[in-house]
Amino acid sequence: MEDSFFVVPSPASPSMKRLQTENAALTAELQLTKTRLSNAEKVIRNRQEQERQLRDSILMVRREVRPTGDRRSF
Repeated sequence: MEDSFFVVPSPASPSMKRLQTENAALTAELQLTKTRLSNAEKVIRNRQEQERQLRDSILMVRREVRPTGDRRSF
């Protein structure tokens, strides 16, 4: 005889309403997490742009301060 079984719902199995409620809660949590991720990505992009601008400013100042031989500008 082949091994087979039937799934019989037990009283311990979650109800459909409870599963829908849990699904709704998880969906809301997922949306909140996506929003937080999006905000974090924006902060990172802003910081990267600020760092790039700072590096550019530092390089520009170094070029201006670098000795240029005997040429003097007043």
